[in-house]
Amino acid sequence: MLLTITTTRHPATELARLLQVDPYDVRTRRVRQCEAMAFVPQYDDDRCTVAVLVQPRGLDVGSRPSSLAQALGVLFEQVDTTTSVAMPIQVVVPTLPSRDSEVRMRRLFEPLGYDVALGADGSIWLASHVEIPTLLDHLQTCLPGLDDQPTRHCSHRASA
Repeated sequence: MLLTITTTRHPATELARLLQVDPYDVRTRRVRQCEAMAFVPQYDDDRCTVAVLVQPRGLDVGSRPSSLAQALGVLFEQVDTTTSVAMPIQVVVPTLPSRDSEVRMRRLFEPLGYDVALGADGSIWLASHVEIPTLLDHLQTCLPGLDDQPTRHCSHRASA
């Protein structure tokens, strides 16, 4: 499962700094039954994107939104909250497991002030003007609500 977070606030590179992601490296963490990676596919002053990829290790838990939510917690547990400012953010989740994911996303995120849209390819787009710690909190809280059924999730235990 993949999720991207993009900003166009100048300098956009601030996004990678706030998330404490090295734009020239891939951050990898083991999360119980998943391999979680954070990387920066686009990094310049006009536009910066941080991507999170969660791959299953064994059972198919990596394709569940709750696995993605827990991976966000592990990958960004050191997020910079001291200098965070609200910025225009666009979050894209290319694929979700159920056909009613757009309806669920609207119910979960619109009350929090996000614009929710369905891309032509079936991806879900969220847009808002929000601080990064708040965004991460919203994603970690709401994404598990998109799971089709209760399941065992990746744990918050990261490997050294």
